[in-house]
Amino acid sequence: MTGWKLPKKHENCRPITPSSRFLPRRLLEINHCQDSLLVRVCETNSFKESVQYMALSHCWGSGDVCRLLSSNIDAYSREIPFDNLSRLFQEAIKFTARAQVNYIWIDALCIIQDSRKDWKNRSIGDGADLSECSLQYRGYRFCGWY
Repeated sequence: MTGWKLPKKHENCRPITPSSRFLPRRLLEINHCQDSLLVRVCETNSFKESVQYMALSHCWGSGDVCRLLSSNIDAYSREIPFDNLSRLFQEAIKFTARAQVNYIWIDALCIIQDSRKDWKNRSIGDGADLSECSLQYRGYRFCGWY
């Protein structure tokens, strides 16, 4: 599991409980559908309690990437075509599913990319807030889309 990192625990920090755990505004929900995975964007404000989620921190590279836009948020709330995702995103989603975690945060798909307001208000940031996810992958060595 090179690259995957468990959140840090600090003696002086209060424990993260379901009611205190940070949840980003959106997560990708992963559902098993026969022999494939169904992935969709979901808003977390409707969650009754906190959930475990993983996060992918990655280099965007120079290629075209499947991303959440104002024009596709409704469609992506129903389903994101798995084949449209980069190999890195597919592998992160598969790993999350194999770990029996139903949610993952990927910035390109959880923040509306053509909305400055969404970027400002919804960005997890690089570090502090990611520390509350269940597991995170830093995929900086994969800087090309393959």
